[in-house]
Amino acid sequence: MEGNSIISIIVTILFIGISLFTIYETARRFQRYQKTLQEFQSAHSNHEDIDLSLWPMVGMIVLAVLIFIVCGVTLTTGIEASYTVIYVCLGILFLALAVDNRIRYRCSFAKDGFFYEDTFYRFKALRDIQFKDGLFKKSYLVISAGSQEIPCTYKIGKIIQEKQIQWKKEKKRK
Repeated sequence: MEGNSIISIIVTILFIGISLFTIYETARRFQRYQKTLQEFQSAHSNHEDIDLSLWPMVGMIVLAVLIFIVCGVTLTTGIEASYTVIYVCLGILFLALAVDNRIRYRCSFAKDGFFYEDTFYRFKALRDIQFKDGLFKKSYLVISAGSQEIPCTYKIGKIIQEKQIQWKKEKKRK
């Protein structure tokens, strides 16, 4: 029994460490995103925002709340308390995923390009937009001219592709 409690304590400490690191990285990434988004919006007064983040965020928040409710109902003491701590850490990870979905499911379009995650990409720099099958769902992989790969969600990739085609048609007319 002594060996199991030591392993349980080690796993609990690992989960706490992973959760703290994830919270830190997510907060840092969100602050960077907010800062660059404000810079983009001030530089491009005539921009269009696409926000598809509501339902993915709601899903992650619901999962986190359910985990917290289960943890509150099944509060235990002793070695089983470490399992409760692990579940709380999982709930925190779901909240971090909700914030991450807020970043990944938003895109802002200007006349000549788009702002995704924390970078502005010009349509003329995009070399190709390829469809890729993911493990569980469809995803797009947008490849820019600088050989930089920009993975994005299926819906955002589809919108980027449509806007790029529209941009090319407008460019041909001029």
